[in-house]
Amino acid sequence: RGTPAALSPADLSSSQALLCQAVATSDLEVEIAPLETPGNIRIRRLPCRVQTATRLCPDVMELGLKLPGFEPFEYLAGQYVDILLSGGERRSFSIANPPHTAGLLQIHVRRVAGGRFSDYVFEQMKPRALLRLEGPLGQFYLREDRQRPVLLMGGGTGYGPLKAILAHVFHLGWDRPVQLYWGVRDRVDLYDQQQLLDWSGTHPGFRFVPVLSEPGDDGAWEGRTGFVHQAVVADIPDLSGWDV
Repeated sequence: RGTPAALSPADLSSSQALLCQAVATSDLEVEIAPLETPGNIRIRRLPCRVQTATRLCPDVMELGLKLPGFEPFEYLAGQYVDILLSGGERRSFSIANPPHTAGLLQIHVRRVAGGRFSDYVFEQMKPRALLRLEGPLGQFYLREDRQRPVLLMGGGTGYGPLKAILAHVFHLGWDRPVQLYWGVRDRVDLYDQQQLLDWSGTHPGFRFVPVLSEPGDDGAWEGRTGFVHQAVVADIPDLSGWDV
C-alpha cells in the first residue's frame, strides 16, 4: 500500500516498518525486543465502578473509577489501562492522576462520533456503572533516574498521562526544568488550563505552552497557533539534551 511518509530512505534500507500501518504481502518473521516494567508492577483484570463523571469540556469526560480495595493498584505515571467491552473489544485510556493519589483512577474520554464506548459514556452510562479494566499497561512512563530536563508534548486528551507525570514530578520535588506543550483545537479544549497556570506560578522550573490549531476568528487568542510539534521544534531545534 505504498511507503509511509514517516519512514526515511535510511529506515527502509534497514528494514524498518510501521507495524500499525503495514500490511503483510507474504509470510514473515518479526523480531521484537522484550520490554519489562520495573518494580513490582503487576498487570491485572479488575472490576471497577464509575464513581464520578465530570464534563471537562464539550467533548471530554473525566471518569473517576473506584477499584476493589483489597490491595493497592500500583502503576507508573504515564501508563494506561484498557476498558474491556463485550465481544472481546477494548478501549485504551491513559491514567490521568499520579500513583501517589489514593482513591479514584482518573481517565479522560474524548467523544468520538459513532464510538462504541464514548457514546455509551456520554449518552447511556448510569451513575455508579460497573466496568472491567486491565492494567496497568505501556512503556510510556516517567524515568525517575534521569537527570536531563523533561519535555512533554501532547494533543487533546493526550494531555492525560502528561498530567499524571507532572503531578508526580511536583510531588517528588524535582528541581530540574520541565516544559509542557499542549496542542488543542480552540481555547475551550484547554480544559485543565487553570491547574497548569497554578503549577506555573508555584514551580519555577515549569513552563507551559498552549498551542491552538483552530483558534476562533474573534482575534482574542494571542498565544501560539499551528501544530504543537512545530511549536516545539521552533523553540527547541536541538532536542538531544532532553528527555522527551
